[in-house]
Amino acid sequence: MFGPMREIPAPDSGWGEAIIDFARQRVEVVQLSVVSDNEQARRLYSRLGFVEFGIERHALKQDGRYYDEVLMAKDLTLDSKQNTA
Repeated sequence: MFGPMREIPAPDSGWGEAIIDFARQRVEVVQLSVVSDNEQARRLYSRLGFVEFGIERHALKQDGRYYDEVLMAKDLTLDSKQNTA
C-alpha cells in the first residue's frame, strides 16, 4: 500500500494515525519492518499498536555492515472489535 519510509516524521504529526485510519477501511492487517537499531521508530509503531513478531537477520547491507529488521504487525480487526464491545 505504501513504500518504505526513509525519515520518520515527528511523533506528534499525526501521520501514523491517518495511515491506520485509511488502512482500516481497506485491509485487516498492516505489516511493516523496521531496522532493529531504529529505537525511535520501534517505539512509535508500538504506540500505534503494532506488535513485534519476528526478526529477519542480516536483512539489509549498507557500507559492508549488516542490519537486522524487526517485523511488526497490527491487526485492524481487533481495533474494530474493541470499539463495538
